[in-house]
Amino acid sequence: MVLIQAPYRTIAPAHALLTLAEVKQFLRLELDETEEDELLTALIGTATEYLDGWRGVLGQALLVQEWAMKLADFPAERFIRLPLGPLIELVGVSCFDPAGQQSVLSGLESWTDDLGPVIGLAEGQSWPATATRPDAVTVTWRCGFGEGADAVPAGIRTAAKLMIGQWFANREAVNVGNIVTEMPLGAQVLLAPHRRMGS
Repeated sequence: MVLIQAPYRTIAPAHALLTLAEVKQFLRLELDETEEDELLTALIGTATEYLDGWRGVLGQALLVQEWAMKLADFPAERFIRLPLGPLIELVGVSCFDPAGQQSVLSGLESWTDDLGPVIGLAEGQSWPATATRPDAVTVTWRCGFGEGADAVPAGIRTAAKLMIGQWFANREAVNVGNIVTEMPLGAQVLLAPHRRMGS
């Protein structure tokens, strides 16, 4: 199995990890104080980007989103390990056959083991032959803890608030979009149980 590129997100989450109101409450700011709203909104986005998705430190999708990856061929094994969970559902697997025609596979199974989400062949199935091209196979799946922010484990959301609080209090050391201050110890402790193995 050859992954020709990192997984890429095809559909972003519909909701934010944190609302401006709950971040203000955490920072003990009045809701009608709006002069810091732009900065706080940017910090919410920065914290989410730091934690969420393939490049996030957790190696997990937080809110429901859709991802895809391309392979040069099917693996020798009867399964394909997905690089990002928690798995909600397999959207589809398509491939180009040796004649260059694209088709969609059916009847595949999906499950999650100690290493993460997996899709595989059902009993009696085998992988079809593919064209010789770097994007011969495309796998698409939905992942995340749930649709709403309340589905994300409380430890992750609290860690995000702690990070935002530190950046807000030390804004002269923060370049939004590039984390230059150390993560608070409390946030590290809260995030540790949620890191994907190897992240």
